Amino acid sequence: VNVKRNLGVSEEDATLSDQYDLRYMLGIINSKLMTFYFQAVLGGGLHASPANVRRLPIRRINFDAPAEKQQHDALVALVEEMLQLQKDYAEAEREKEDRRHALKRRMDEVDAAIDKRVYNLYGLTEDEIETIEAADK
Repeated sequence: VNVKRNLGVSEEDATLSDQYDLRYMLGIINSKLMTFYFQAVLGGGLHASPANVRRLPIRRINFDAPAEKQQHDALVALVEEMLQLQKDYAEAEREKEDRRHALKRRMDEVDAAIDKRVYNLYGLTEDEIETIEAADK
């Protein structure tokens, strides 16, 4: 059974998607830019309907270009760190450990770094970034 064909995924799209780390997608989807996009274009929060998922403006990477592959890998590394921080924070919170405050601060720093990477990935101007940041307040 050809599952990709049955899911409506072309062989070209399947080959292309194999190159992306899912954490790359996670970083983009959870960024302030995508939150802004959902509110401005889709009229609200994320609704994971197939139609909305197809409309996501996920930045394609040219994996043959070292600078673009580095952008992908840097975002993946930040998301990996965030996932570990969230796991560590949940454990520290359960135990009411003092380190949870430092973990929360680091999570905020990594979150901001992810947003900055995503802004750079999409080539946003300072004015566009200010608009997105203001909408997040």
